[in-house]
Amino acid sequence: MLLAEGRRPMTYGELAELVDHYRLSINEAGLGRGDRVAVMHSGGAGMAAVCLGLIDAATIVPLNPKSTVDEIVEQLQRRGARALVAESGHESDAPAAAERLGLPVHWVEESDGSVAAASRLRITSSAVAARPGVTEAEDTALILGTSGTSGKSKIVPISHRKLVAGSHALIKFYTLTKDDRGLMLQPLYYSSGLNSIGYTTVSGASLVLMPEFDVERFFHLLVTQAPTWYGGSYTFQMQIEAHASRYADAIARSRLRLFRTMSGALDQNIADSLAQKLGVPIYERYGSTEAGTVTGQPLPWTPRKPGTVGRAIDCEVAIAGPDGARLPAGERGEILVKGPCVFDGYENDPETNAEAFLDGWYRTGDEGFLDAEGYLTLTGRIKEMINRGGEKINPAEVDAALMAIPGVREAVCFPIPHPSLGEEVAAVVVTEPGAKLSVGDVRAGAAERIAGFKVPKQIVIAEVIPKNATGKAQRYKLAEIYGVRTRAR
Repeated sequence: MLLAEGRRPMTYGELAELVDHYRLSINEAGLGRGDRVAVMHSGGAGMAAVCLGLIDAATIVPLNPKSTVDEIVEQLQRRGARALVAESGHESDAPAAAERLGLPVHWVEESDGSVAAASRLRITSSAVAARPGVTEAEDTALILGTSGTSGKSKIVPISHRKLVAGSHALIKFYTLTKDDRGLMLQPLYYSSGLNSIGYTTVSGASLVLMPEFDVERFFHLLVTQAPTWYGGSYTFQMQIEAHASRYADAIARSRLRLFRTMSGALDQNIADSLAQKLGVPIYERYGSTEAGTVTGQPLPWTPRKPGTVGRAIDCEVAIAGPDGARLPAGERGEILVKGPCVFDGYENDPETNAEAFLDGWYRTGDEGFLDAEGYLTLTGRIKEMINRGGEKINPAEVDAALMAIPGVREAVCFPIPHPSLGEEVAAVVVTEPGAKLSVGDVRAGAAERIAGFKVPKQIVIAEVIPKNATGKAQRYKLAEIYGVRTRAR
């Protein structure tokens, strides 16, 4: 069921009827299997229903409602959209972008305000669809973009077969049943949010969605919607941990049995604190837009190893050295993945695809190691390594050292150009409320924990660290954002 506060839940029978309506409507608009339809919606249960309806007939291209007209135009062009479906009554730059490109705009209109997600699609032009009917396993279901934390976003087509395989992997990971009820904090225009619709419907469970995260509303929904699990980025998790003590009553009344992090690893101290405050285990997983779910913490009755991201789920994982040779347990290298959820390649990017695969294995670009029992530990992002005069510095190691300093709430390091070394280390730090830390204090604290050449030479103390919509800091942009550069000696 799709749930929304103040409305009757939409049953699976009603959802099936709505999906049929969207398929027939989009076919009447001259669109069908393989045709790409961009979706601009404010989110929540309504967007979930729209996506399920459209994906049954065509290929959906979810758009970020925070994008500008020029950004949307670029996304529509690069992702090959043939039409736009937009939410009536919701202010957005997407219709103007579609008009600039001569694309038809069809409108989602609410049909019953008493039922969660109830809507109809009003088409504004009609034509004959070249490939009408229900989409098939090998048809492309989604056109997604990578998070772009280390460069321009790449286009990732995901087939229905891989989408279903990913749903089954996550059902296994969560041990989901029809009695579960999820609370998804991630927006639906990114893979982690969209995937929640898939594994919820395949398992027969129920789902509550938050169009915009608000920590007070989160604790309110814990009581009123009674989710058994929730998922969100580490940015959201940090806010929940910081405020959890104020909402002890809501936590005591909740039905939570687990929570999970997304879009990056959560600092271990915060993860442990949050698990203790909520009284339920954290299920950490590792995955990506390209590979789906790769690893996860094992089921509750098997050993869990804090600091790891669990073992492989429905796929194979290996570690490779710089020459591509497989490395034994305990040795650090690039993480390789092979399995039914792994995508077939980036769109219109043969050079990147040639680098992205090695003998049929997807090269994640992430660094880590496996232990003797197959548990994976992440140690960094290979493409984000800072090369300081030949010394390779792992940003994740510097981040962890800065986060370990008393009074530091959040920290991200990044490279800045250096005339002789090539790159130097800089960092932005957010302190705990009331903490009196100077730049010198932070630098001294870092020097106690990591080698001198890894200590950031430029440090910015800020109120917040800019992130993209999935909660990831874009290291390659931070030097420009803060105007940080190497100082003359």
